[in-house]
Amino acid sequence: MRFPTLSKKWINLLRFGYKAGLFVWLCNAFALIFQWLQEGKLFALQIDGRPYVTDFLNSYSAGRLALDAQRAAVNIYDAQAQDLIMRSLMYPLVPEVPFFNQTPPHCFVLAMIFPLMSVPVAWGAYCLTASALLFAFLYVLVKDELKSPKDFFVVALGVASCFPYWISIRLGNYSILIASFVVLFFHLLRINRRFAAGISTAAISMKFQYLPFLGLAGLAAGRLPFLTGSIVGHMIVVVLCGLILGWDNVLSYPHVLLHQEYSQNISGVEPQHQQNLRALILRLTGSDASTFCIITTFVAAALIFAVWLRAWKNISEPNRFKLLVSLTVICMLFFSPHTHRQDYLVLCVPGAWIWTACLRSETLSKRWPKKFVAALPPLSWLLYFIDGLLPLPGLCLPLPFLAAAAWITFAGDGPAENNPQSANAV
Repeated sequence: MRFPTLSKKWINLLRFGYKAGLFVWLCNAFALIFQWLQEGKLFALQIDGRPYVTDFLNSYSAGRLALDAQRAAVNIYDAQAQDLIMRSLMYPLVPEVPFFNQTPPHCFVLAMIFPLMSVPVAWGAYCLTASALLFAFLYVLVKDELKSPKDFFVVALGVASCFPYWISIRLGNYSILIASFVVLFFHLLRINRRFAAGISTAAISMKFQYLPFLGLAGLAAGRLPFLTGSIVGHMIVVVLCGLILGWDNVLSYPHVLLHQEYSQNISGVEPQHQQNLRALILRLTGSDASTFCIITTFVAAALIFAVWLRAWKNISEPNRFKLLVSLTVICMLFFSPHTHRQDYLVLCVPGAWIWTACLRSETLSKRWPKKFVAALPPLSWLLYFIDGLLPLPGLCLPLPFLAAAAWITFAGDGPAENNPQSANAV
């Protein structure tokens, strides 16, 4: 039995309807955020009798501590000092347990600008700036793959209408800024700016758990220039943080990262709500296998490093690079010991590449990867809504299918010597 084939006119109408639906959803979703802002419920609110606070208040609090550290010897990782400022920002709500900020010292330095403005103005300025960087870097990453400039607006619409972007804005989380630096990192590696790519890892280390994956991937692709750039970048960051915050605050960070990440006496980590292997084990067994997850993080990063060095040499270099990046991002999200919903925003890199590659190809095998990636924005919202009903972290479920889509898209063009794109090798 043959199904009727839609005419091109109807296909174009369906595509337009889908894009219009995404845009309407985007507008309604962000209208809700501005409604909460107007009602004073965006940054701290009470749900079912329990207090909830957004990540941006944590960053705002970090900025106050960083400013205090310039005037006197202040321990920015003092839980009591952090809690005291958070209580003043949350008032009249009272936290059940202290909210702790375990981000690296340069996150505190960056946050110093926030207390110079009111909380709503600082939140708006941050979200606009970080979003502008994200979409600007994403355009630079994919502009050579676009059939026409208007195709980028489809990519931007898909990113802006997905749940990880919305929740990043709603929380005022650093995930937007970090995702923009990840996009820049891969672009620099792709155009063979290996030293600059190394320097960019100093900014990415705002999400310290990404470094094992991106650092080893960059080392495999960029070798000594990348390593030199990474060392220089991190030395600059360490020196600046030491001069601004005090050396005691910089030197205490490794202990804070290892100890507070697995503390049960603070709020802000919530492993049961994460979207990674750690949350998967916790949901299935009821115990937080923290040591095992740290081990698997480095094992997975080492395997990614080996794959970058030796695997799939027969694939044309541009497509091999995109395939390796896609698998690196997927593994980074799943095996990192601290991955929340907003961190899935970095999937914009493989998602945009898969969609633009399939856009340029009419082969039957590439139709489902294109449709799958196009369906990710509404799928991300659906998985968020049903996450509590699933035994597995919801946003992890599309990862194997995204890996398969990347393989089909980038590994199917034959050996490098037969592909004209190999002249653009990294």
